[in-house]
Amino acid sequence: MMTNPDGCPDGPGRVGKGRGKGGYKGGGGARALPGVLVMTDEERLPDPAYIIPDLGSNCAIIIRHRDPGERRKLAEAARPMCHHRGVSLIVSEDARLAHRVGAAGVHLSDSKLATARRELYFARKLGLFVTCAVHGFAALQMAGRSAVDAAIVSPVFKTDSHPNARCLGVLGLARYARAAPVPVFALGGVSPKTWPRLNSCNVHGWAGIGAFQP
Repeated sequence: MMTNPDGCPDGPGRVGKGRGKGGYKGGGGARALPGVLVMTDEERLPDPAYIIPDLGSNCAIIIRHRDPGERRKLAEAARPMCHHRGVSLIVSEDARLAHRVGAAGVHLSDSKLATARRELYFARKLGLFVTCAVHGFAALQMAGRSAVDAAIVSPVFKTDSHPNARCLGVLGLARYARAAPVPVFALGGVSPKTWPRLNSCNVHGWAGIGAFQP
């Protein structure tokens, strides 16, 4: 079992608490955003089934596999487990799939955000909240114009996903958070161990892949 942030003891349902004080205004009205986002990855976290029993209601799983068939299969398998634990389920790039499997939201890549009007329309119509990836100030402003509910900013620290990418660091993340028109999640080398370093950044919560690997 991993060590949890914010002084939370280890144990089922206690993994990863972010601040979780913000909210989003989706089709169902204002509701609290989760504080911690667990992101799947084809190589590093291909199946989230093993971690869901250790997550609590302040967490969400983002199924972000690129292959549509694999994404659907994982989302369908994760939904009953997430429901049992009170964990939010988010599906990448496909609002209608998210609605079909009973997910709470949809996640969009920043490269597709500018042309994602159809997905944004369906997300709002279906009452889903929307998160998006952000890798630059232009994408951050696009997130605001698109009225997404939260932006996942990366990479904050060195990460195995993008080992050669320039990291924002604490000060860089703080600049993004100050300029952000929406709540910000920190991604990239963030874990229960490094999360306390971001206390001064005014971010809503954190997201991770490696932090949740067995």
